[in-house]
Amino acid sequence: MLRDEMARVYRELRHIRSADEVDEGLAWTVDFLAREFSAMRGEEEPSDVERESALIFGMSWR
Repeated sequence: MLRDEMARVYRELRHIRSADEVDEGLAWTVDFLAREFSAMRGEEEPSDVERESALIFGMSWR
């Protein structure tokens, strides 16, 4: 089942030309799968993308 879901996500990602084309469901699925695979590999540290996202969301207006 995981292989089938990954194949579906892969097909959808190949068709994306800009970030505007990513719907919320696909973004959630990609995030979920990335976290699951990181947990399977035993990664403790956040990825570069997670670090960048935290910096962006932590920004404030001055």
